[in-house]
Amino acid sequence: MLAIFVGLFACLVYLFQSWIYEKYWDKGLRLTLGFSKDAAYRKEEVDLIEVVENRKKLPLPILTVKFETSRNLVAKDDKNSSVSDNYYRNDIFTMRSMRKVTRTIPFYCEQRGYYDIHDVTILAPNLFLKNEQVARVDKDVCIYVYPERIVDDYTNNILSRITGDVLSKRHRQEDVFEFRGIRDYAPTDEMRTINWKATARTGDLKVNMKNYTSLRAVRIFLNLEDTGILKHTEADEYAMALAASLCESILASGMRVILETNGVDVKNGQRISVPESGGRSQLDTILKSLARIDTNQPILPFVETLGQQVKDNTAGVYTILITAEVRDEFVNLVKDIVNLKSDFHVLQVYERQSEEKDVWGGITSNVKTVFIKD
Repeated sequence: MLAIFVGLFACLVYLFQSWIYEKYWDKGLRLTLGFSKDAAYRKEEVDLIEVVENRKKLPLPILTVKFETSRNLVAKDDKNSSVSDNYYRNDIFTMRSMRKVTRTIPFYCEQRGYYDIHDVTILAPNLFLKNEQVARVDKDVCIYVYPERIVDDYTNNILSRITGDVLSKRHRQEDVFEFRGIRDYAPTDEMRTINWKATARTGDLKVNMKNYTSLRAVRIFLNLEDTGILKHTEADEYAMALAASLCESILASGMRVILETNGVDVKNGQRISVPESGGRSQLDTILKSLARIDTNQPILPFVETLGQQVKDNTAGVYTILITAEVRDEFVNLVKDIVNLKSDFHVLQVYERQSEEKDVWGGITSNVKTVFIKD
C-alpha cells in the first residue's frame, strides 16, 4: 500500500512540475546576443557576447541556446559547435533561480562580408529532463567585416604616390567652362584650344585660356568583373582593400569621394554606389558598402554599366580605376579617358607576379600594378 501511495505521489509531483515548467519555463528568461563591436576589418578578431538571465525562482537544470552564422566567422573555441555550410553552435547552461550567466566567444573574421546571427533557439527540459520546451528568439544581430587593411609597404607607397598626385592637383584643375582670355599660340598647345575667330581677326594663331578651379572630388571606380574560368577571388578582395585604403587617405585630407562599383549589394541586390560626400561618415558608408558586396552574385559588366559614367563629368574630379580583370573593352575605355585629358590612375591587381601582362600599350604611365602580398 505504501508503495502505491509513494508511486501516486511521485506521479503527481512529476505531473505538477511538468505543468509548472511547461507554463512558466520561459517567464523571466532573457537572452542577449551581440558582437563586441559593430564592425571589424578582415583578419581581425571580434567577440560574440552571450548573456542568459533567469529572472524567476524556478530553476532550469539544463538550458540550451542554439544559433547559426556564416562559416566565414571562425570561432576560436570549437567546443559545442560544428561547421558545414554554416557555423552551428549549441551552448548549454545550468540556470539556477535569479541567475545571470555571460559567455564570450572569440571569432576570427576570415572573410570580408556582412554577417548575421540567425535561427536562434532556446530549449529547456523539465526538472526530470523530459518534455523539452522550445522557443524561437527573434534577434537582430549582425556585423560588418570590412576589407582587410593594407600592410604591405610597397603597395602603401603606391597608394601614397597616387594620393599625393591628387592633392598636388587639388587647386590646379583647369575648368573648360571658365574662359579667362586669349593669348598667342605656343608649340605645346593643342589644336582644340585654338580660337579660330581671333586667329582670323589678327592673322596670328591665338588660343583660349581657361581659369583654374579647385579639384572637387575623387571618383573611385571598382571593377569586380571576372570572366575567367577560375575566379580571382583574392585579387577582387585585394582590389576592395585598395579602394578602402584610398578612400580613407583621401577623405582624411579633407577631400570628397565618390565610389562606384559593378558589385551587387547582398542586402537588396542593387549595384553598390556611394554618392559624393566627405568626412568620417562617408568613410563609414563606403566601408559598409564594400562589406556588403556579394561576389557570389553575378557581377555587372563594367564597361556597359559604368563606361559612360567614367567618361562623363571629368571636369573638377580625379578618376581612379581599380581592377583585377583587364579585357580589351576596359583598355579601350582607359584610352578614351586619355583622349579626354582627364586626371586618372589605374590600379591593376594580380594575384602573383607571373600573371603580369603588358596590355596597356603607351599609357603605362597612368597604370600601377599591384601584387597581392601574403
